Amino acid sequence: IFYTTDWDSETLGTEANPYITDKDLEWNYFAEKVNGGKDFSGKYVKLTADINVTQDNLVGCMYDFTRRSFNGHFDGGGNTINGQISANDDRVAPFRYADNATFKDLTLTGSVTITGEDHKHLGGIVAYATGNTTFTNCKVSTTLTASAGVDAGGFVGAAEHASFENCTFNGKLLGNADYCG
Repeated sequence: IFYTTDWDSETLGTEANPYITDKDLEWNYFAEKVNGGKDFSGKYVKLTADINVTQDNLVGCMYDFTRRSFNGHFDGGGNTINGQISANDDRVAPFRYADNATFKDLTLTGSVTITGEDHKHLGGIVAYATGNTTFTNCKVSTTLTASAGVDAGGFVGAAEHASFENCTFNGKLLGNADYCG
């Protein structure tokens, strides 16, 4: 399998020379790296083409009661992540967990649905954000569908601290969520 980026390289990940995600397969490997414990703290990842994301390749997970989150800088490059996601999981979004992360110049389309109930989070970009996670020039046109007991938001399902600059949500939030924003 050919990957555009050497995801184990220590010379990549700078703002001038970021890790590149340019196809669905590359996104899958990026998700595997984060879910395997590489948090990309202080590193830069850039999307250089439109991609599709499903419930099988979400970024971030819980492993052995330890949260594995994306902690880096994600530059959408003006490209689109089209989500076709439906899952009965605690956190549902293209990025399940983010901590002190930045997201910029990114568009989200498609649909994200969470099934099941109780103490779950649903977001257009991130399901659960901690630290000072920031969003700049992001647009979410996704249809989000939540069931009872879910915290749902156009950008983030739940956040301890988050800031937004020049971001727009023009999607739909459907269902019976407990908290919406």
